Amino acid sequence: MRAVAAIRHQARLAITADLAGDHAELKFAAIFVVLALHRLDCLSSHRRLDAYEFVRQTLEDTPAEEIRPVRWLTGVDLQELGYPPGPVFSRILHSLEDAQLEGLLKSKEDAIEYVAKHFGADRVKRKNYSSGSG
Repeated sequence: MRAVAAIRHQARLAITADLAGDHAELKFAAIFVVLALHRLDCLSSHRRLDAYEFVRQTLEDTPAEEIRPVRWLTGVDLQELGYPPGPVFSRILHSLEDAQLEGLLKSKEDAIEYVAKHFGADRVKRKNYSSGSG
């Protein structure tokens, strides 16, 4: 019965993960909930758990900071770069996280250049970071 209720509410779980925002612990925990739902889905349909086992083992073997590294830039940094707070913050931060996980960003400076290139160079105030602060 618990499984049925969990499956019915998996959309809520995805929304909860999005709402977790910068709370890495909540997002990391949500991964395991979604993985458990995937396992139930596999068992109830084709009964093959090879993909589930691969992901579970990868999560177990990979350090949390590698799965969810510390961000090079935060919302505060974006404000200092000249971006007004708003919905664009989420798009920028998700895009930065993806680029970082793909190995495209190796430093805070790379992240600043990425934001300038993909979200408007005219907004980026580079002088805030030229002194090494931030």
